Amino acid sequence: MKTIALIRHASAGPTPPRGGDIDRPLDSRGRGEIVDLLDRFTQTEMTPQLVLCSPARRALETLEGIRGHSSLAGCTVLIEEGLYLASSSQLMERLHATDENVDSVVLIGHNPGIGMLAHELAQPYDEKREGPSLSGDFQTAALAILQFNAKDWWGIAQSRGVLTTMNAPT
Repeated sequence: MKTIALIRHASAGPTPPRGGDIDRPLDSRGRGEIVDLLDRFTQTEMTPQLVLCSPARRALETLEGIRGHSSLAGCTVLIEEGLYLASSSQLMERLHATDENVDSVVLIGHNPGIGMLAHELAQPYDEKREGPSLSGDFQTAALAILQFNAKDWWGIAQSRGVLTTMNAPT
């Protein structure tokens, strides 16, 4: 079983005068979203083994905001340049490169890639199945957790995941 938590960074402010898009910090709304995101993440039963995070300041600040979650205490964290503004296919390639002994990953990234990946990986909504659904825009600080009946990370491409959690800031 493989489990992925997809998190879009929290709301960010404008580009600073002496920086680029990668340097955008969280704004006041984003800092509030972090508190809500930590609460929502704490309510899940996920115990990640690996966190993959974009090097953008807003993604790093989002990561710092959820690091208080006890399940992240012994978790390996990798900040990777290739995740900055990555497309869904680039994110999928990165997941495929994950060691098969790792069963659960948190991926913190940007739209449109992270939202598109969530839509591509989730099983279509079935009214007969109880549980969350994935529809519309993948908002800032959105959290989607998907489980796959797969032995390795290549297996997630062969099947759609069951969406066990989908929520965004209130």
